Amino acid sequence: MSGRDDIEAWATAILAGGDPAVEPDRLADEDRQRLIERLLPSPAGRRWLRGSSLLDPALAARLLDIEDDFRAPRRDATLDAAIATAALDELVRHAEAIAAGAGAPALWARLSGQPELLVATARRIAAGGDSQAIEATATHLLLDRADTYRLGQARRIEVARELLGSASGTARGIAAEHLARVEPGELARRIDELARDPAAQVRGFAWLAMFRVDRQVAAERAFTFLADEAAPEEHRLSALNAAGEALPTAWVVDVLAYFVAHPSERLARAAADLLHRHHRHPDIAVAAAGSPHPEVREIATRLMDPYRGSPAAGGSRPGDPTREDPLLRLMRELEERENETGR
Repeated sequence: MSGRDDIEAWATAILAGGDPAVEPDRLADEDRQRLIERLLPSPAGRRWLRGSSLLDPALAARLLDIEDDFRAPRRDATLDAAIATAALDELVRHAEAIAAGAGAPALWARLSGQPELLVATARRIAAGGDSQAIEATATHLLLDRADTYRLGQARRIEVARELLGSASGTARGIAAEHLARVEPGELARRIDELARDPAAQVRGFAWLAMFRVDRQVAAERAFTFLADEAAPEEHRLSALNAAGEALPTAWVVDVLAYFVAHPSERLARAAADLLHRHHRHPDIAVAAAGSPHPEVREIATRLMDPYRGSPAAGGSRPGDPTREDPLLRLMRELEERENETGR
């Protein structure tokens, strides 16, 4: 049996970053426990313990109790060793801390053999207040399309529903993205609520799902929503962008013509961007030309230019709309020369 002095020397060397020739399996129980107690208070000591043959379920439970080690973002294989060794009930007890850190993949891999327990654990994390753990859980369980943890679509939808009600806007956005892809009806049924979510990503995916499920109903909802001048600007912006991306020009002419001249610069600029990218129509361009916002007027002027503008928006009417008319080009050059001479 090793003496007390040997244990102290080994512990000192370990804490200093050395690798002493310790053979834990040959230590007497009393000396093993003495070494553990000497190393546990130090991060370096705990790391050594997690990677040593001293690690068993009882020691793993004690190591899990020091949750700050497991919340660290830096990858550390010894964390995975402790997670693999600990009893399941200990893992579940500390799941929130583990899920927030670098050991999260090891946690979910360990629980993947019991999918119902995994889902229950994820739901408990989602209902908690630890935003770091909630966001990491959404990332690991929903963003990976390969379903690494073998949950299956129904269980992933269940997790997404829970995360959609979490306190983290990032996690809600990931959940909304997943549901928009695999179960858009879930978001469409809740459009009145989700269109007012504080997170722009949630609002965007909710509108996207709504337009996928029923374009006509979605358009009616969006236009009613946009007509409410008391609604927050951010919420109306999401509805405007969604409608502008999802609907044909004929459906949005009046809406965009209204918003390019709106007092809100953000709403007007969004409408002008939609005019420029998707909906080049003379009525919208004329309204944009009278906008109170210089950037919107500039877009309208460019699109309505009689020589190089967009035919759809009222510019460049003569000739092929994909090519500048040679006569008009010559006239423009002469006009520019006259202007330069006049200076």
